[in-house]
Amino acid sequence: LERRKRAMTVCSIASILIWVRMLYFALAFQATGLFVRVVFAVVLDLHPFLSCLLVFLMAFSQGFFIFFRRGYHEDLEDDSAGSTILNDSVGSTMLMTYQMLFGDYAMQRLEG
Repeated sequence: LERRKRAMTVCSIASILIWVRMLYFALAFQATGLFVRVVFAVVLDLHPFLSCLLVFLMAFSQGFFIFFRRGYHEDLEDDSAGSTILNDSVGSTMLMTYQMLFGDYAMQRLEG
């Protein structure tokens, strides 16, 4: 089962990379070449912003993980909101912080 999960992960990454390589071949055509160059330029221009965003995301995720870890807020553990705020892993806390970044998080859960 573990080998299958690992193989599926490699296949999914390879699939994405193959489609990106298809964009490289689209550079040869006049109709699509300009659009592909624009997409690559936008991605390269976004690199510094995304790097800063990643640093802030990791910083806030670690802060939320430490602040809302189990046992620290006993009053929230039995609450239905506590199960979504208090996360068991850093990865789930990063996902919660990413959702909060785009406004996809109910503020009523934090208010209690």
